Amino acid sequence: MKTDEKNCSELTDCASEHEVMPMPDVQSVEQEVCKNCGTPLHGPYCHNCGQKTTDLSQSFWSFIVEYFSNTFQLDTRLLPTLKEMIIHPGRLTQEFFKGRINSYVHPLKMNMFMLVIVIAIMALFMNPSTNISDDQTNAALSSDLNSLIQTYLPVFILLMTPVLGLVVQLFNLRKKRPFMEHFVFALHFAAFMEMFIVLKMVVTHFCNNAWIDICFYGVMVLYLMLSLRRVYAGTGWKGAFFKSLAIVFFYFAAMVASIVLVALLFVFKNYDKLESLFSITF
Repeated sequence: MKTDEKNCSELTDCASEHEVMPMPDVQSVEQEVCKNCGTPLHGPYCHNCGQKTTDLSQSFWSFIVEYFSNTFQLDTRLLPTLKEMIIHPGRLTQEFFKGRINSYVHPLKMNMFMLVIVIAIMALFMNPSTNISDDQTNAALSSDLNSLIQTYLPVFILLMTPVLGLVVQLFNLRKKRPFMEHFVFALHFAAFMEMFIVLKMVVTHFCNNAWIDICFYGVMVLYLMLSLRRVYAGTGWKGAFFKSLAIVFFYFAAMVASIVLVALLFVFKNYDKLESLFSITF
């Protein structure tokens, strides 16, 4: 009898040492998957595609910090990004908010990249010797103007992009979407505009024609209309047309404002040289 009690006690102790934990609720441990490629996640980064788990409801400043925490290196995602941006207006914005971020170039990075191309083309086509004598003062002024354009114009244009996002939000108040969605839409649209501006500068440099400008503005409005209808579901053709006209107008107004700011910087910085050159008192 004592032997049986001893064996029973040993079995009880053994069972307590190897007690099987109760199975948790399946729904409570449902594994999160990468929104870009669908691979199960085992941390903040996907081990398959490398995308970081991003909170899509992040604030404006978190969005900016995330961008600058990444490198400026453009990889094989550039061509797919350009293809989607050109062929399917608005789809990049949709893909971003579906969580497929790592498949394409970050919208802010893409915008910066296109701005660099714009400034490079402007510097290439701006010939300092045109309408300028060989006078050293003129040469110095021309060099300083080019330097200011390359330094400050991209910054001013980039700072205008959040304002463009506010304009887009103003025209879509009934959609009740957060500002970040409008800001990303504005970044993608601005990147396309900058790319098309580069194309226009190249074409008009060799063949300046009024029809080129008409086609340019027409393509801008049509592209924005298609983007608005894709991203903001329920937008009719008539509404998209008038919204596109207003947004394109604001964009070019912002570009002109940026150029005016650069011109003012140039005047203030070279006040004495300009006064001496033109023999006038400002």
